[in-house]
Amino acid sequence: VWLCYLLAASVMMGIFSLVPNIATFLIANLSFPRERIGFLYFIGGSLTFFSNQFVGRAVDRYGAFNVSIVGTAFLTSGVYFLFISQFGGVYTALFFAIFMVSSSMRTVPYQTVLSKVPDPEFRGRFMALQSSVQHFMSSIGAFIASVILIETADGKLGNMEILSALAIAISTVSYTHLRAHET
Repeated sequence: VWLCYLLAASVMMGIFSLVPNIATFLIANLSFPRERIGFLYFIGGSLTFFSNQFVGRAVDRYGAFNVSIVGTAFLTSGVYFLFISQFGGVYTALFFAIFMVSSSMRTVPYQTVLSKVPDPEFRGRFMALQSSVQHFMSSIGAFIASVILIETADGKLGNMEILSALAIAISTVSYTHLRAHET
């Protein structure tokens, strides 16, 4: 049970160390037009909405661990190209979409596995504590970002490479816990 909470914690902390700072990063570092940010989130959210159906079917067919590995590979590439290499221009939307979809490719498998852990009579309290862990670790991820990130002299968001590498490391560790729970 505690490893399940650790899995939930690592997934949420890795993602939410980046999520609160995406819009600022896109505007300040990649010169993405502020007036088009909403459209970017609309596209990313729409793709995630539809890809979740595919991801759910893939988890049922291929297993949570296998789907999570693919999701982690996509997440790593999206984070690397968007936040570390800082590809801009037409690639911004592509790598943002990859980041958004890959996040759900990791969330659906871990939630599927976690739902099987408690016995039915304990499921409500297990899921309640798991939800609390998710929210708490989301805030910890955002807090860590606030400690690592700086504003540079030219108004850009600095140290995003460090934060992104940390998010990749946390994300990679989290899927190893999934394998233990799935078997």
